[in-house]
Amino acid sequence: MVDWIVRVRGLRELVKSLSGREVEVLREAINDPDVLFERLGEPEAQRLREKLVESNLVVEVWGRNEWSWIDEPPPEVDRELGIGRYYAWQTPLHRNAVERVLELEI
Repeated sequence: MVDWIVRVRGLRELVKSLSGREVEVLREAINDPDVLFERLGEPEAQRLREKLVESNLVVEVWGRNEWSWIDEPPPEVDRELGIGRYYAWQTPLHRNAVERVLELEI
């Protein structure tokens, strides 16, 4: 499944298009997606966030109110699943796919 995500989302091409600083921020975001929020003042981090959101690899987290969920709202933070307070990986598989490309391509 990870290989399929890599291919369908064009992750090799995406990673190759990143600047050195964007790659650094992406490596940090693997473990803590909130880095994308914390570094919004940096132009490279902002461009990376836009690319990741546009590619549906990460999503902005909002609406954790209990009344707006049928079941339980997502946890405030769960690093194992790739969920931060402000941003989250679409799924752990998406995060794993990006991580694999970073390991293989760079």
